[in-house]
Amino acid sequence: MKGLATFVANLALLAATASANEWMSDYGAALNAAKAERKPLVVVIENPGDRAVRFDETSFSPQQPSSPLLAKYKLCRIDASSAYGQAVAKAFRASSLPLTSIIDKTGSVQIFVKQGALSAAEWHAALATYQSGARPEPVICST
Repeated sequence: MKGLATFVANLALLAATASANEWMSDYGAALNAAKAERKPLVVVIENPGDRAVRFDETSFSPQQPSSPLLAKYKLCRIDASSAYGQAVAKAFRASSLPLTSIIDKTGSVQIFVKQGALSAAEWHAALATYQSGARPEPVICST
């Protein structure tokens, strides 16, 4: 009986993780959802048909170390090959793809931006660093 309870608990956790980690394709809806839930928003703008500018699919795999971190975020993937995706890429001033951005939990400030490919280590580090969705404290230098 204990094994069955553990199995059911793991199944429930897997289902919750899967639904929490669903990627939206509408930036406006994703931003509104992130604001409502007070979660940071990960935006990936890519061209999935072009391997050179496609976000690395292995980074989205549930087996990756960064997978539990994704639950801390609202997630949005934009296809830059569509007219809508091109408009979003222009709004983000994307000069190269893929573009990865993390927007703070208020939905008002980009707290991380990377144009071009991210290594698995960079992806994990960005997710770990910005998971609270808080804006970084400004650094004040005095002379």
